[in-house]
Amino acid sequence: KPEATWPQIQTLCDEAIANHTASVCINTCYVKQAVEYMAGRIPVCCVVGFPLGAMDTASKAFEAKTAIENGAAEVDMVINIGRLKNKEYDAVREDIRAVKQAVGDKILKVIIETCLLTEEEKEEQARLRKEYIASIKNNMRAHLNNISIREKDGTITDLGKKYGGIKDTQS
Repeated sequence: KPEATWPQIQTLCDEAIANHTASVCINTCYVKQAVEYMAGRIPVCCVVGFPLGAMDTASKAFEAKTAIENGAAEVDMVINIGRLKNKEYDAVREDIRAVKQAVGDKILKVIIETCLLTEEEKEEQARLRKEYIASIKNNMRAHLNNISIREKDGTITDLGKKYGGIKDTQS
């Protein structure tokens, strides 16, 4: 939330600890404080380019690099949906590549707002994501937001299963 205060972030962290979550995901402005507060109990995740993904690549990569320097264990990034819709696939690839380079060996999850995409665009972004993930040899996990990302025969791509996104067609 844009209006989140530090006491609200502390409450979120406390809830993450109580519920044994995999991580606590917050905005980058609180990463350093949250890492200190969590003291290693739960990893801190942050979002970059959120919520629109429409910022320039250099700014998104800088935000990710700063978050990692401040102790974030993982980063969630939003792709530039406008570039995808413009069929500027090289720009989408570069966006993901630059942020991944900024986070190094930390986890990077790629958020795709599938509710804004046509079926053709969903297929293209899935292809781009698979292509990119294969190129970095499994150093990144992809986050799938929508069950409609499936192979043409109806099966779910191995990407979702392998990287913890979609577990099965009932999820």
